[in-house]
Amino acid sequence: MNAVSVNKAGVASGILSMNRMVGATFGVAALGALFQHELGSAAQVGPATRASFVHALSTGMWLSAGLALAGAVAALVLVERPPRHAAGSEIHTSAPPAGGLRAPTSPP
Repeated sequence: MNAVSVNKAGVASGILSMNRMVGATFGVAALGALFQHELGSAAQVGPATRASFVHALSTGMWLSAGLALAGAVAALVLVERPPRHAAGSEIHTSAPPAGGLRAPTSPP
């Protein structure tokens, strides 16, 4: 959010939120499809069905864990870190004082 100007922050926030929701929707759908594929057509009730259910669920969870790890590594590598300043050094900006008010000046 810090990469966009203040007047575009609302649009950027909305796009970020939409992308998160779409990603979560596709993620759940893909894991559901993988689970169904691994489960197969186990219509019988019994130990074989339980074992295939556990196998299908564990396959989906291992895939999710691998994707989460890959995302964490990508974030560590790709996201820029702000520069660090030495202790005691000051950061100078050209921004007006707090509140945007300036000290009154005497007339010429």
